[in-house]
Amino acid sequence: MREITPDNYKPDEEEIVEEVEEAFEEELENEETSDHADDPVEDEIESAEDPEETSEAADVPSDEATEIDETAVETADEDGDGSDPLPDVKKKKKGLIALLVTAIVVVGVYLTGFIIFQTALFMPKTTMNQVDVSMKTDKDAEALLTSDVESYALTIEERNDQTEVLKGVDFGVQAKLDDKVKTALASQKSGLWFVEVFKDKEIHVDDIAVYDVDALNEVIPTLNCLDESQMIPSENATISETMTDGAFTIVDEVYGTEAIPDNVYAAINEAVAGMEPSVNLADKGCYYDPELKADSPEAQAALEEVNDIACMTITYEMAGTDPYLIDGNVIRQWIDVSDDLEVTFDEEYVTDFVDAFAEEYDTSFTEREFVNHAGETVTVPGGYFGWQLDKKAEEELLLEELEEKEDVTREPCWKHTAISLGEHEYGDKYVEVDLTRQTVYLMEDGEVAWESPCVTGKTSRRHGTTPGMYSIYIKQRNRTLNGRNDDGSEYHSPVAYWMPFNGGQGLHDARWRGKFGGSIYVYSGSHGCVNLPTSAAAELYDMVEVGTPVIVYWSNTEED
Repeated sequence: MREITPDNYKPDEEEIVEEVEEAFEEELENEETSDHADDPVEDEIESAEDPEETSEAADVPSDEATEIDETAVETADEDGDGSDPLPDVKKKKKGLIALLVTAIVVVGVYLTGFIIFQTALFMPKTTMNQVDVSMKTDKDAEALLTSDVESYALTIEERNDQTEVLKGVDFGVQAKLDDKVKTALASQKSGLWFVEVFKDKEIHVDDIAVYDVDALNEVIPTLNCLDESQMIPSENATISETMTDGAFTIVDEVYGTEAIPDNVYAAINEAVAGMEPSVNLADKGCYYDPELKADSPEAQAALEEVNDIACMTITYEMAGTDPYLIDGNVIRQWIDVSDDLEVTFDEEYVTDFVDAFAEEYDTSFTEREFVNHAGETVTVPGGYFGWQLDKKAEEELLLEELEEKEDVTREPCWKHTAISLGEHEYGDKYVEVDLTRQTVYLMEDGEVAWESPCVTGKTSRRHGTTPGMYSIYIKQRNRTLNGRNDDGSEYHSPVAYWMPFNGGQGLHDARWRGKFGGSIYVYSGSHGCVNLPTSAAAELYDMVEVGTPVIVYWSNTEED
């Protein structure tokens, strides 16, 4: 038989047929020998030819011999079903021939595949370094790999779905395959090729490229991911600024884009060395990640503490208007949750709140508009009357209450107060001193309840009564007022009714005057007090109380 070699692997059909015929002739001879030994008809024929058997048979009468022969023949017919045994032998020969031909074909096909996949072609469904080399020779596979290497590009996957690409040509990538492809071809599982051809096969060959490492490391710093101006720091989990369904919640950590340069260099160099198509910087630990996650014990503890504090309320009782509620959403602004989730009160936040509250409600010493007895809107500058918060005292008290974490209802720490925090802070009963009209009015429930002419401070010598909002802070009878005249001499003026509202300025009787009203105040006015006729002063004294607002104003813009 012909020897099959890698250079001569195709079976010769004529030789196969000759070998099959020779094998079957031998088999046929063996079959015939076996068949004759078991055939009763042939046994009878052989017995008839044997001399001794013939002699014995001669002693038997002819009729009996005839019967025996007929019986023998009938028996032979019955045993063989009356058919010729030779066709069965032919069927067996054909079956054996078909079987041997099939076996030879199968062996031929197997050897053919073995030799092809051992020395000539890569199996189907084969990739090498992610390049499809199915049914390719080693030379063709080398060409494909060389092209793939020389067109190499690394995709850099960054956070926030950003990507960048480094091209191999920028750092001198070249193929260096040597005998690696041929070795990979010879390493295929050729002996099981008939199974392997149906499987996906990935062959990875290391070190198939060379490149300039220095050039690569010069390109890496140009990447956007290493541009500090574009980096976003990571943030730890924290506590929400506002409530959701009556409680604060944990705000998830933020994964930023602040890169670790050394790790970026290492990850890219590793990927290029393996000719990887891409590298994910996050997977390679190239970013500064949050240290405290939403599910950390620190976050849970901070949430519990913030919710515990925010459950309290501080309610300000506001004169004449609705209460002012400080709830959890306000208190949350005073709580500082640090990066490491430590919960503290930030005094600066509390100070900012107190300042904002004072700015909204403080009216003392501020210019205000006022609608006078005649329905005129006039400007009243300054004056201590009104609302003024004692900011330092309020801040200290708030911090103490926050530490207690208990509900509180109280008034703010006012330094100055008025009648109401509503639109008319001076209330429904107050005194008007109209400097223009030189008249004093007592207003009750929007109506003039009492009025009287007066003489106010001497404007020609800068002793004019000071406009503003004030209140009567004391009531005294039979008081002597002391001071100095313009010439420097002292005066001592006894009065029966004394109602001061602004330091040394006050409402009182002036029995030494014979006239009131008009323009007397300009050149013959007081040192700043509001002079009234004695009877009028007595009436007013009985009608006002300590704390009654006194509003001093000019009812027009003309300057006297």
